[in-house]
Amino acid sequence: MSLGRWLTALAMLAIAAAFVGIHLWATAGQPPEPTHLPEPAGEPIPAPEMTEEQPDQLVADAEAARESHLPVVAGLPPELPEDAMVDALVAKAHQNVEPPAGSNLRPLPLPFYLIVRDGEMASVSKATGDFQIGEGHQDTFQFLIDQLGRDRMQLVPTGFYEQRWGPWRDDHR
Repeated sequence: MSLGRWLTALAMLAIAAAFVGIHLWATAGQPPEPTHLPEPAGEPIPAPEMTEEQPDQLVADAEAARESHLPVVAGLPPELPEDAMVDALVAKAHQNVEPPAGSNLRPLPLPFYLIVRDGEMASVSKATGDFQIGEGHQDTFQFLIDQLGRDRMQLVPTGFYEQRWGPWRDDHR
């Protein structure tokens, strides 16, 4: 074995030892992971029995909850498609988000709803019905355009939309 290969092998061994040492140092003092679950004390808790009426009642309760949480915009409840949901009602702005220079975006009157559909976000003023959607999302939020009117719509430029809402999307990188 030549001296160069000997030094390379020695260097690789030293690096591996350093990684093992760092791992041991980082995990020192941490409790070991359990190898088995403890035996339950006493009698096992019986699972509740469900009557035949309960599944129907659960469905009815879910429908009632969905209807009671529908938004009211400008005094009227808009109809949301099955795949759209009200994510939040914003009553206080946490920060002033400055729109891009040259855009016609203006702040929505508070409070406003955040409505999610197909992973995209729309903001709808509860008081006035003015709403903001991203450019290219008109098809996603056509139901808002149809119900509230194109004159109440503000299109948010794509770059600003991504900056504002992108970090909360699952596909954001």
